[in-house]
Amino acid sequence: MFVHPSNGKHFYVKEIAQLEDNSYVIPLRWVIRKGSLCADAYLMKLIDGKLTLSDESVRTPVSISSTQFKDDLQTMKKTGVVPEVSESVKPFAAINPQEFNVHFLSASQHTLATEQYAAVKDMMCATHARPAEAFDCMSKSRCRFRIYQNSEPADNPMQSELCAHIGGQGSKNCRRCMVGGTTQYKESPEGYHSLFSPGDPRTVKYTSDLLKTQLQLSIKGVKKPIGELQTATGVKDKVCEVFIEQFIKASKEMRTRIPRPSEARIEAELKSTLKSNEENILNPLLSMPGFDPHLDTPVELLHTILLGVNKYAWHMSHTPWKNLKDKQSQFVVRLQSIDIKGLNIPPIQAKYIMNYAGSLIGRQFKALIQTASFVLYDLVPPLVFELWKALGALSHVLWYPEIDDMDTYVDDLQILIDNVLDIFAVIEPSRMVTKAKMHILTHAPFDARRFGPLIGECTENYESYNGVFRQCSIFSNHRAPSRDIAKQLGCIEGSKQRFTGGFWKASDGEWVQAGPGLRECFTRDSIVQDGLGWVPERKKYPAGTVQVTGKSQETPVSWSSTASSKAVNKQLFGANTLWYKCSNIETESHELALHASWILAKSPLAESGYVIGRILEILKNSSNGTISVAIDRYELGQNLHAFFDMPTLLRPHGEETILDVPYDHDCRTANCKATGTRHVVQERQLTDNTVSEIEHQEVHAYILNTHCLHNGYLLRRFLPRSLTKPRRYIPETDREAKHTEFANSLHSKMDDRRAQTKTKRAEKRDATTAEHPTASGDLEDNPDSGDEDEGVAVAASGTVLDTQSSQTTRRPNTRAQRQQSKSRTDAENIETNNHDNLGESVANTRRKRKRV
Repeated sequence: MFVHPSNGKHFYVKEIAQLEDNSYVIPLRWVIRKGSLCADAYLMKLIDGKLTLSDESVRTPVSISSTQFKDDLQTMKKTGVVPEVSESVKPFAAINPQEFNVHFLSASQHTLATEQYAAVKDMMCATHARPAEAFDCMSKSRCRFRIYQNSEPADNPMQSELCAHIGGQGSKNCRRCMVGGTTQYKESPEGYHSLFSPGDPRTVKYTSDLLKTQLQLSIKGVKKPIGELQTATGVKDKVCEVFIEQFIKASKEMRTRIPRPSEARIEAELKSTLKSNEENILNPLLSMPGFDPHLDTPVELLHTILLGVNKYAWHMSHTPWKNLKDKQSQFVVRLQSIDIKGLNIPPIQAKYIMNYAGSLIGRQFKALIQTASFVLYDLVPPLVFELWKALGALSHVLWYPEIDDMDTYVDDLQILIDNVLDIFAVIEPSRMVTKAKMHILTHAPFDARRFGPLIGECTENYESYNGVFRQCSIFSNHRAPSRDIAKQLGCIEGSKQRFTGGFWKASDGEWVQAGPGLRECFTRDSIVQDGLGWVPERKKYPAGTVQVTGKSQETPVSWSSTASSKAVNKQLFGANTLWYKCSNIETESHELALHASWILAKSPLAESGYVIGRILEILKNSSNGTISVAIDRYELGQNLHAFFDMPTLLRPHGEETILDVPYDHDCRTANCKATGTRHVVQERQLTDNTVSEIEHQEVHAYILNTHCLHNGYLLRRFLPRSLTKPRRYIPETDREAKHTEFANSLHSKMDDRRAQTKTKRAEKRDATTAEHPTASGDLEDNPDSGDEDEGVAVAASGTVLDTQSSQTTRRPNTRAQRQQSKSRTDAENIETNNHDNLGESVANTRRKRKRV
């Protein structure tokens, strides 16, 4: 950061700044050159109201004197030059999800997540008062920093717990807003329609005040009002629940053991204990500076999309096939025959997916969401197929690692979410009422503006490495496993710091780092890299770099014998030249395009400047190194496919490859059948076992798979808006009327179901009464059998007594009478020490948090 001496404005790295000549730059670093402070920065240009890099292909920073800086980002936001959007919306928002980049803190099977967080919170807040000291290895200078929390990604039950929310099974089942209510309300037209959009947002103050109210009610010793308040508001905290139980128990004991207790006196003592420990009792996330658990627990893609709505659709699809072996085998053959080039996923195990259809994990669902539309088109009902298309289009947009135009992105995302929810409601209206994930999805557009690409908030980046905790306890005696795991995690983080050349403060106050030998060991030794979870990136070569196959290096072929010699622009190459055959070519997205890959390429022969086609041949000139790529060229259709709702590629010239694009054969139009066979490979050996395979018929049209998750954002930049703009399944003007129709249908259906359930219960009760005629009479003779609070009865005078104690007193049991007499003798001592014991319990819990 640089503070301008004349105007006091703050200029941060990687933020847009305006110079004195009204041009724009993005500073990368602040350096001192020849005694003057300068910035290495990217130059930007303003085109049609949008700021872009002056040359996106060559990002070479230039040196600019600090005296030339005029306006910082905050000033430009106030003047409207830069729109007010999330700071997370940057090209580097997508993280590199490898184990080395994930930092592990603690794990415990006995301590709640909020209790563990309390200790972490104390450490973070300590940096607010006294910033942590560090060493900037780039400028070789000391610096200080504060730690704040950006978000809290987790599965939905854990996020509800962190928000002090009752959970997805509650009446108010959204942790983000106040939507919901009783079952009757959610089945009404008004309540049902409200589930399709965010409601009034929850706030930290609202939640904190309700938790304090619950604690105040616990002093009265009755739990029923607290439960009713939790149900009505959806606010319930696990940590507070422990203390609520303690306060209720203490209140009952004081009222039971003390003769004629003073209500005001008991409440005053318990309120005093509560007030002195209230800060330690409340959820620590509610008081974290700069963090709002209701806003900063974003929609999580793994559990809400893949293991949520995608899983619901898969259940609707495969359950009708339970006894239909022909459909199961047809699904397996089709899925196994899908060409996964361009999808960037591991080979699909279709037979495994079918055999364990009810136990799939995120990896299998990620493969299904990208391919299901080309497999299930005639295996499921039409509405379910429409649902798969809507889910594929939604997932494609949610997995963008970069967002170019936030307004357009959010508008498209809103339409796609509405389509998914509307189709679910058409198929099964009860899903919106019973599944909290359906409504939580409506908060995704807000989260995109707040956090940028939601793929950066996906717990898949962390849960892939849960095995690290298990590995850290291998040598533990398991007497204190959480402590042993924490120590081992500390050793791992220290090793990362040393091997990667990080600095630490020595005992003499100097900042030092490991020697060059240790640092070089990390860069050379793959065993050390593997132990620390580091996966080296594939070396990136300039776009157009090819790899020559081994055999062709020895024997180049003549131009006339190549497929390229038949290209439309063959005259650009010499007829008497020799060429090497190549196996792959590097694209601008730094991927390897192989033979038969579908690519998007720059071409001077195309009006748009781009062509789409399939690689037929990759050649390299033996004398001057010129690269030639023969492409079987296709043209982009003007309209979407009438059945699949995706762009089409139709068959109708030096090209430069841009990226590998995903495609799918139009098997439905070509009527492809499973007439082929292939041998099964086991342990890298070709066996005699064979499986059926789809034989694709010759067709001059292909479908561009816009349900792919890989390179989807790059593909959208190329496609015209008319082919990417989503269309509503139900027109926006008709949605509320349709939702009313769904609600009425659901209410009628649920009324019938509830009536049937009531009849069955009555029949079962009558049958039980007939077998045991005295059972109901015994219950009627017991006046306390229906009391809401077990062990508590209300006397005629209004004094709360212990039921078991009063019954014991009435029985002629001398031992019980002596015990009661002793209790009355010690009543005053018990009353005096009661709130001290409760305070000690709170303090013990606080010390337990400190030890985490």
